[in-house]
Amino acid sequence: MANDSYTHDIEKLLKVAGLYSLHKKECDSNADFKTNWEVVKDWSEKSRYQKFDKKAANDLYLSIIDSTNGILPWLEQHW
Repeated sequence: MANDSYTHDIEKLLKVAGLYSLHKKECDSNADFKTNWEVVKDWSEKSRYQKFDKKAANDLYLSIIDSTNGILPWLEQHW
């Protein structure tokens, strides 16, 4: 299981951290969080080498930092 933490796959990391079921519950009950998750979940280490337009980059950034329904505040709260 520890080897699963050597990844950029956010869903695997949720499982390693024991947050997968809590995350699923949040997605099921909070449409804004789920929308933010849909934006963030497909990012990969290869994505950092791709070009994105300004809107896509901004959407990703805001989905991560949104103080109410963002992915980073949720992770900080639960881990």
